[in-house]
Amino acid sequence: MNKIFIQKLTARKADAGTRLDIFLAEKLDISRSQGQKMIKEGLVLVGDQTFTSSYTLVARDQVTTYAMPKNGLKTDIPVIFEDKDILVIDKPSGITAHPAPGENDITVAEVFGKATIVHRLDKGTSGVMVLAKNTKAAESLRSQFQARKVSKKYLALVHGKLQPEEGVIDMPLSRSLMQRNKIAPADEGRDAKTLYKIVKYYPGFTLVEANPKTGRTHQIRVHFSAIGFPLFGDARYGKSTDETDRMFLHAAELSFLHPTTSKRVTFKSKLPKELEKILVTLD
Repeated sequence: MNKIFIQKLTARKADAGTRLDIFLAEKLDISRSQGQKMIKEGLVLVGDQTFTSSYTLVARDQVTTYAMPKNGLKTDIPVIFEDKDILVIDKPSGITAHPAPGENDITVAEVFGKATIVHRLDKGTSGVMVLAKNTKAAESLRSQFQARKVSKKYLALVHGKLQPEEGVIDMPLSRSLMQRNKIAPADEGRDAKTLYKIVKYYPGFTLVEANPKTGRTHQIRVHFSAIGFPLFGDARYGKSTDETDRMFLHAAELSFLHPTTSKRVTFKSKLPKELEKILVTLD
């Protein structure tokens, strides 16, 4: 059976005792049933073996995930920069990072099959994303993300007039116990911090620059929703009545140390035309 390598995940101490299907759901931002289907189809290895969904992880387990190729599907994802170590892309909205059961469209991992995804953007989020082209680069980038040495800047349009004009949202997050496909604030959750500053006020809305200091799943979306300012077009955490085909969240800038030169490099992405049009209608 032909398979496409996606990524290798390492179980940490905090993951010990977690079921394999739950681990996949949390790390890949998919549902538990999707994780179970991947396991059943032989697309998940722990070490060099397949296990059932009920397998409980131990610290340092190496979990490798694969996907089935989607023959004939093509997509155009602009490349911002490429050298022998890294590939920086401008991901459009509507494209997922990883393949998952139930997702029939082509993904970033399949378009750039020989590169390794070291971080991800939500399906509805556009903008700068970096991939590693070799093991050394992957280890360096993962280490920088984990050590919070990567600077990330997003542009988000939120409902309401957000004040003060600069602030910090410091709110632990965890997967919702009631709805497993959602993230929610939780006192016992993992620490999550987002800095923000106002770019411009519009009637009924605020354009915000968000700088997440941690990389929790759906962090920006949940943080702003939790303080009463949900993102425009975010049906999961905001208002389903917004007339838009996508969520207004764009990864505008990514800065990190180059894996080989150790020099800080910065890559930017312009606001997509469909988001610019939304601002024009509000102005």
